[in-house]
Amino acid sequence: MSRSVVGTRSRTRRATREALAELAIPLPRMRVVDVLREASLSAVRAPARTLLNALGTILGVAAIVSIMGLSGTARGAVSDSFDVLRVTQVTFVDSEQDRTVGRDGRAAGSSLTLRAQESVAGLNGVVDAGLFWQFADGRPQPVRRFRTQGPADLSTPSLPLNVASARALTTNRAVVVQGRLFDAGMEDRHARVGVLGVVAARSLGVTRVDRGPVVYVRDTPITVVGVVGDVQISGTMLNALTLPTTTAEDLGLDGEREIIVRTAPGAAQTIAGQGPFAISPLAPGRVTALAPPDSSLLRNQVQSSLTSLLLALALIALAIGVVAITNVTLLAVMQRRSEIGLRRAMGAAPRHIALLVLTEAAATGTIGGFAGASLGTLTVAVVAAAKGWPPVLDPMVLVAAPLLGTLAGVLAGAYPARKATRITPIEALQR
Repeated sequence: MSRSVVGTRSRTRRATREALAELAIPLPRMRVVDVLREASLSAVRAPARTLLNALGTILGVAAIVSIMGLSGTARGAVSDSFDVLRVTQVTFVDSEQDRTVGRDGRAAGSSLTLRAQESVAGLNGVVDAGLFWQFADGRPQPVRRFRTQGPADLSTPSLPLNVASARALTTNRAVVVQGRLFDAGMEDRHARVGVLGVVAARSLGVTRVDRGPVVYVRDTPITVVGVVGDVQISGTMLNALTLPTTTAEDLGLDGEREIIVRTAPGAAQTIAGQGPFAISPLAPGRVTALAPPDSSLLRNQVQSSLTSLLLALALIALAIGVVAITNVTLLAVMQRRSEIGLRRAMGAAPRHIALLVLTEAAATGTIGGFAGASLGTLTVAVVAAAKGWPPVLDPMVLVAAPLLGTLAGVLAGAYPARKATRITPIEALQR
């Protein structure tokens, strides 16, 4: 716009004010009460348009509230998972120099024994502990259903052979689908018993254990007392035959031993430090503890990443809501050109038109903020109930949601308000 045109408009406004002053006609004014009344009447006159205009704010604010609420709820669930599962397991193994297994399959000089298992189990903070190992590093071994003489052939089933103490089965939280688990009494008696995993039982054709089916390992009869359907720690048990430690030692089935310890939440690091002294008081360096890292650092990293991701999604949702409100408000201004032109002809100044449009947009945004906060809270409650999580929602989010809706409405109404101030009575009548 050229300087001459701007100067002409300024002189025209000045001349108008001077003429009104000479005629004692007051300058056009609009009180705050009038603006609020006009904005409310506009919303009531066209409820469908108001609802459509508020829809963007409702969805945007609802997305923000639900995302912030779900992030807090999910953070709580993630924290519980880290505390209860990830940081409650410690494994003790022999140091590298002690991991020697003789040609007969027996471990040479291992510090991990049933007595060491009981020593670790007696530590404060230990829920359970069990001795466990795999023969031949888990490579499948011939396991027959019937006694035969001579070498195994290709038709002989092969299964990994696991060795576990009775306490190791409970430490692994083995779930029995048939029969029972062998106990400490069987272990003390060197009983020739074992348990099969569901996959191993299927491959051997063992469907029932109530009649004491027998399998043969190195031509030694092993009575199957149970079938395990699920374990929490060592998933190899599902496809293996698991024997008591004393029975395996009698058969020369040894390997790289480990003591698996399940601790109370928060006690893993302490048990990892005390365990080697409980297992081998005179030479704790012969035992290595494999403990999870400190959960606080890992949990904070996960929470930070999760919060950043969800916050970015919330900002995107808010931006979409602002754009939607802007488009609908601009369309409403174009549809009300005649009304705006009439107001200008009756003395309304451009600032009055802009204030009216901004107030209407702010009111719509506030309505959308309240509705969005309610919808977001409902979403958090429904999702938390479906997942079995305790819902977590910061009260400040609910307080800020309507204010955020109002701010979004004002930002969205700025450009339409500017467009509305440029509508003149003559242009409105010509259209």
